[in-house]
Amino acid sequence: MFNDIQKISRLLAQPVRNLLLRIHVKLVSEKEGRKENFHNIFTIEGNSFLKLDLQSFLTLELKKGEWSKDKVIIIDQRNLYQIIKGFEKCLDGIYNGGVFAVTKNNKIVIYSDMVEKHTVRIFNIGGNQRLVLKPAIIYDDSDVSYEGVILYINKTENFVELPIDAFESLYHTLTKIDMFVYSQMLLNYYVAALKNEKVELRQVTVENKKPQRRVSVFETEQKEFVKSNTPTAQSDEEFFGLKGS
Repeated sequence: MFNDIQKISRLLAQPVRNLLLRIHVKLVSEKEGRKENFHNIFTIEGNSFLKLDLQSFLTLELKKGEWSKDKVIIIDQRNLYQIIKGFEKCLDGIYNGGVFAVTKNNKIVIYSDMVEKHTVRIFNIGGNQRLVLKPAIIYDDSDVSYEGVILYINKTENFVELPIDAFESLYHTLTKIDMFVYSQMLLNYYVAALKNEKVELRQVTVENKKPQRRVSVFETEQKEFVKSNTPTAQSDEEFFGLKGS
């Protein structure tokens, strides 16, 4: 069974219900029309060498409706830094850019002009992929509001709402990822499972706990505000800043 596995995947983070960050390690690759294993032994002048060729990458995937390629961002060593910098820029705008305020009635408000100013568009990540991070007021199932971010993936209809703590959790996870170490750990697991030909499974029971109301991280603000969380009608090209490019 384990001999037929071509890829290993593991969930790294799920900041909200419908957004998943996974790491993948390909054990089989295709080169010049033939499939090659992740390890190859070759001999030169009577000396044998073992070469490991592990291809690892991350996926940030929106789980909403039917699966489609445009709901996935592929992250590798080439674009991970750019995505992290984009997250940092968005967080800096939220905390230091005057995007949110809290009224005397403890109601969160947002300034529409600051939203546009601190919306971050991340385009230089290869494969014609696009990410947009837009500050917004997020509402939970009980209609309680929180400061947060709307994350758009490739198209305006592919979006997910992240409260500020979920957004920061995702950012923290991305900053801690070492693809070489993570891929090697998955490979070690695969080799151990291949050797023992079994994996022990345990059933875990989790009790439901009543969610606690989160407190705003922003200070009370008494000045006039403009509350607007509804995006204006725009084409994908206009929204992602690609019109005329």
